[in-house]
Amino acid sequence: RYLNEILEHEIALTKRNLYCLSIIILDLDFFKKVNDTYGHGVGDQVLLATTEVLQNCTRTTDYIGRFGGEEFLIILPNCDAKMSVVVAERYRKALEERQLKVGDNTVQVTGSFGLTTMLPTNTCEYHMQMCLDKLITTADQALYDAKEQGRNSVRFRARSGCG
Repeated sequence: RYLNEILEHEIALTKRNLYCLSIIILDLDFFKKVNDTYGHGVGDQVLLATTEVLQNCTRTTDYIGRFGGEEFLIILPNCDAKMSVVVAERYRKALEERQLKVGDNTVQVTGSFGLTTMLPTNTCEYHMQMCLDKLITTADQALYDAKEQGRNSVRFRARSGCG
């Protein structure tokens, strides 16, 4: 709920200040296999390690939060499409390089990243919930593109305005 409030606030600022807003949805690849193989305690460690990786790559103006079981939402205010792809790729590489020691085993987790950018316009008429839903839906579609194309990748889908 907190992420939705932040996203609503950033959408309003984007419209008022006429700058771009990008969002990223990250889904950890094959996370169920980690839980099934090593147990939920290790799964929790992987989630914490992922949060740490994301925080280390994040600008001070960005927001990160858990969006579902193994999904994270990253809100990038004042970030255009080109820069959002660069940021997402930085996250992807950092996550891929992170390895977690579990007993005698090493767990490496990768992520699929779907992102979109809201381009503001002076004539953008919108209902806040509809705009928020469309942004998330578009990023989620990009996430599925990443999964379908082999995972451990970044995919962008265009989203202009909010109406």
